[in-house]
Amino acid sequence: MQNGFFYIEDIVFYAAEKKIKIVFINNPEAQSAKRVLYFLEVEDLSEEILSEDFEKGDIDSLIGLDEYYENNYVKYVVHTEVRELIFRTKQNPIIEDVG
Repeated sequence: MQNGFFYIEDIVFYAAEKKIKIVFINNPEAQSAKRVLYFLEVEDLSEEILSEDFEKGDIDSLIGLDEYYENNYVKYVVHTEVRELIFRTKQNPIIEDVG
């Protein structure tokens, strides 16, 4: 992520709305600015938790956010220290800076 937003404060799935919200922070040790990515019209979502010790509310670290173009879709693969998310959408993500 640009400008040092490498930590993930939260990932929320809105199944009924087919939406994913990922909240990034740039400093887990202090109150910091946030960058929120919204992915809309999400399809084929899969998530794998790679750590049994991870709990809701724990800060996670971004390793990679990859895009793969497939026909009319973009397939996203979000790699973190403790999970991997894979999904696809036809929409560009919405980026919102907070703070």
